[in-house]
Amino acid sequence: MSGLKGLGGALEIGEGQAGSIYMRQHWSMLEAATGGLFERSNVYDVYKSNSYEDKDKLLKIQARSTNCERQCFAPMHSVMLHISDLNGNTFVTIQRKGVCSDFPMKCCIGQCCALTDCCQDGIIIHEGKVTAEPACCNLGCCCCDGFGHGTLHNANPISKAQVPMCGGGCYPTIDIFEDYNSTSPNGRMKGPMCFGGCSELCCESDFSYKTNDGRAVGRARKLVPNTCGQVCQELCTDSDRYMISFAEGSSGEEKANTIGLALLADYMYFERDQGMITCTFEGGKPALKCTCCLMSCCGEVIPCTCICKADGSSGGGSSVGPGGPECQTMER
Repeated sequence: MSGLKGLGGALEIGEGQAGSIYMRQHWSMLEAATGGLFERSNVYDVYKSNSYEDKDKLLKIQARSTNCERQCFAPMHSVMLHISDLNGNTFVTIQRKGVCSDFPMKCCIGQCCALTDCCQDGIIIHEGKVTAEPACCNLGCCCCDGFGHGTLHNANPISKAQVPMCGGGCYPTIDIFEDYNSTSPNGRMKGPMCFGGCSELCCESDFSYKTNDGRAVGRARKLVPNTCGQVCQELCTDSDRYMISFAEGSSGEEKANTIGLALLADYMYFERDQGMITCTFEGGKPALKCTCCLMSCCGEVIPCTCICKADGSSGGGSSVGPGGPECQTMER
């Protein structure tokens, strides 16, 4: 059994039933050691409990993207995510057209206000497995390994999601179109005003999905680390954990939309290497840049940072300069 019915069976949550699943992203030692200079394709495991034991594993989500885009433009790159059972049967494909899908027109998603089509990030949700012909991307590179920019095979779009014009103001916002050909959204996912950065260590980020008439459909919560190992992963990698909940009455398509929205939110807001603390130089001297949190302003993701400078005036090592850390809020 494939498609949305197969997805519902694999989730062990029937049509219209409420329930929760837990999604955990794999982490890479090479990514951590290089500070994100090497970017690996994301892999997620989905479990029915937060014990994350193999016996509770339900699904595997494999990202496919081109090497050149992933290394140069992550997390804004094009990607296809295949949601499959443990036997490799793909139920749903999430297609995201990143910065190079229409280069250079679409080269600024997440980096400027969503005032034009080229600045609006989004996904297309297909039923079944969709692939693309490997081809040279619009940058002229021929190192494609999965997403491709050629013809799609077995395309079967059922719905889509997109950042609205002006990006929802001060709250990260994504509109959901339950009919792929519709010009008007049927629902909306909205997140918190502040998220990411060091706030990830102590505050959950809650993204709620509701229809236009206010009916709750689903919820994606980025979980805080609760062990020393998870804290180290948060500090050194972009590996994250999510709880995805489905409300009573949610259909198979709405469950697929909720998972797709959680993945899009992960790429848009939390796929940031060294997103908390970064070693840098200020005035030719070493300094630490601490990202307290991120904020969304009309679709642009803006870090709120403070910089601790070393003045080099004390013997035996550097110290924080006079007046303590220098705070640079809303720094781009």
